[in-house]
Amino acid sequence: MLRGFRLRTSLVVAFLNYLATRRSVAGPFLVVAPLTTVDFWQSEVQRVTDLYPLTYVGSSEARRVMRDFEFFWPDCHGERDSGVDEEEDEEEESPQ
Repeated sequence: MLRGFRLRTSLVVAFLNYLATRRSVAGPFLVVAPLTTVDFWQSEVQRVTDLYPLTYVGSSEARRVMRDFEFFWPDCHGERDSGVDEEEDEEEESPQ
């Protein structure tokens, strides 16, 4: 079973790397995995690719920091884009 898991993980990581390097798909890519396998996924991505794996776990404050500072990708003009409108983000922060 463990061998099959490693093979499937390697295939998915290779496919994500192919999308990023050969097909110019900028990502981000979302991988949903059990917590028991996250460390292996992260090490496999780092070992095989130049992709930046981000493990989205922790307290709500830790996840907010990740969203604010690490969830972004270049838009079509090369500018930082998090996929969230700034106006929309400000409305969520204002008290009701």
